[in-house]
Amino acid sequence: MKSQLQAAKASLANAQLNLTWTKVYSPIDGIAGVSNSQIGDLVGSTTKMATVSQINPIWAYFNVSESLFLKFAPEVTAFISGKLTRESRPQKPVELIQADDEPYPAKGRIIYVNRQIGTGTGTIQMAAEFPNPQAVLRPGGYGRVRIKVADNENALLVPQTAVIEVQSAHMIIVLTPENKAMFRPVKVGDRVGPNWIITEGLKPGDQVVVEGIERLQMAAAAEPQLAKEGIPVNPKPYVPASAVGGGN
Repeated sequence: MKSQLQAAKASLANAQLNLTWTKVYSPIDGIAGVSNSQIGDLVGSTTKMATVSQINPIWAYFNVSESLFLKFAPEVTAFISGKLTRESRPQKPVELIQADDEPYPAKGRIIYVNRQIGTGTGTIQMAAEFPNPQAVLRPGGYGRVRIKVADNENALLVPQTAVIEVQSAHMIIVLTPENKAMFRPVKVGDRVGPNWIITEGLKPGDQVVVEGIERLQMAAAAEPQLAKEGIPVNPKPYVPASAVGGGN
């Protein structure tokens, strides 16, 4: 009888062990994709049942040029290595612009910098961590990141529609005191919202043409000499679209 009892206990233990194999737990919290296995399927240790992605927090990978990275590299590397804490000196926040051009409400922080700069691209890969409790951001999604690296005081900004792009060159049309439109080459910096920073070729007080640029280009192409002397125009104050639409 004792041997039978021991055999029954062994069978029970084996049955309990087999039962535990019918339950599969994810090693991380996240969202599971399409399941490759259904109830009743025989699976093993090498069976891929589903892919689970951690989404809170979620990482956004991006590349920046070497020159841009050097502007804030000491702060970033010190923060990642633990030599700089958030309390002692907050790291520059990272803003995420989503695929619909709307900014993501929460700010992120840089947590990863690749070990080397790509020799073919001259860029270095980085990653920023964003809180994502509502699962709005999903793996594989597209977005753009924005990091404030410096303050550009007294910057000259013009609407992006005022900048003419010709291959790698940029031009704007300025008005003379005699209300003549002149084409002028400029150098541009970063884009800030609907505006573009002009780093060279424009000075405070210059009046810039924002609308009707296509007509002026056609007139300049038809009469090159007139383009050099200036195209007479009847200027009107520019009203941004947001001002025209009003608002609450």
